[in-house]
Formats: sequence, structure tokens, C-alpha cells
Amino acid sequence: MPDVKGEREGIVTRVYDNNQRNLLTTITDIEHEYHAIIKASLHSHVTHNRCPEAILVHGDGSQILRLWRSAPDGTEKGRVSKTDNDHA
Repeated sequence: MPDVKGEREGIVTRVYDNNQRNLLTTITDIEHEYHAIIKASLHSHVTHNRCPEAILVHGDGSQILRLWRSAPDGTEKGRVSKTDNDHA
């Protein structure tokens, strides 16, 4: 996400180990910290232990980037897919 200035929409994806101690609490705390930019999230199970998550975001690009970088230990950072809000 090289150009993060200004308003953006996107999806932050992560994959994490469901059995890692306190990881779900940490993820919930992080998502509460970024509640102003998180519009929705989707959690699924690939296996009992491996869980992907997609987080729909809308807000300042630098905040989205900070959310993405906040992935705790035990979490694969995943990707940020963004859209520009330019409808021209």
C-alpha cells in the first residue's frame, strides 16, 4: 500500500491459529481500537486451527495501514486490497 494518504476503502485479510493462547482476545482488542474504520469482518475456518479473516475498512489510508501492521504474533499479516474513492 505505497500511497496511503487520504480516504480509502479496502479489505484487510489475515490468517491465524485458532489455538494460540489469548490470540482471539488480542485480535478483538485490536479491532475495537480501530472500530472507526472497520465496517465489517468475516471469520471462517479452513481447518479447526487455521482461520482466515477478512476485514472491510473505510477511512484514512494511514489508519488502514496501521491496522494491517498490528497483526499479533501467531497471525499471518495477509494483504491489504484497496480502492481509491475517486469516481471520475
